[in-house]
Amino acid sequence: MYTYSDNIFSDLVKEVYGTRSVGRTGHLSHYWDETPENKQKIWDDLCDEHEATMAEEKAAQVRKAKAFEDRVKDVISIGAGDRKTAIRWIFQSDNLDPRDYSYACHKLNIPYSYEEEFRTLIGS
Repeated sequence: MYTYSDNIFSDLVKEVYGTRSVGRTGHLSHYWDETPENKQKIWDDLCDEHEATMAEEKAAQVRKAKAFEDRVKDVISIGAGDRKTAIRWIFQSDNLDPRDYSYACHKLNIPYSYEEEFRTLIGS
């Protein structure tokens, strides 16, 4: 039984490589002319790469969050006093709009899961 899908092959390629062209005109363009057995092998290899990419991204998110948390602790230690003030000071020092939480996460290079905390702490 085959588990590959011609319909979402380019989506999987984009998830792994960041562009669809790898599957249409790049080094995986041969996929479209392959036998079902070879398509399955290419598919399985891509799925393995996708899992590895996801694990790397998760590890990077953890590192980025830790670096941000360390920064918050440093700002508290130099006088902010609490987390809310420290985050407000970070926003001020980095010239971040205190209403654009998504952009702040992007600029601070931290997970977007911080948006809600920013909304709660800074928006209040």
